[in-house]
Amino acid sequence: METLAGKHGRLKSIKVIDEKFVDGESEKSLKIAMVCEFEKGSLLAYVRFEFSTVRGHLLGFSIPCTAERAGVDPSKIEGLVTPVP
Repeated sequence: METLAGKHGRLKSIKVIDEKFVDGESEKSLKIAMVCEFEKGSLLAYVRFEFSTVRGHLLGFSIPCTAERAGVDPSKIEGLVTPVP
């Protein structure tokens, strides 16, 4: 996050725009997509947790990422994500 803040300015807000919980027999996971607003623009990000018991394990995260990689409908981020120089 320090690298991103150095390039894009101070982090101003984080807005959750989508979450998906999978509660299957072989997989229990939670993926959260969010828009991180910096002083110089906004980026899409996601985090993914897997649950083996009541404890969650961080499996992946990406900032910035595409709507496809975050697993969200691109229309959900229209006007929320702005290019950062």
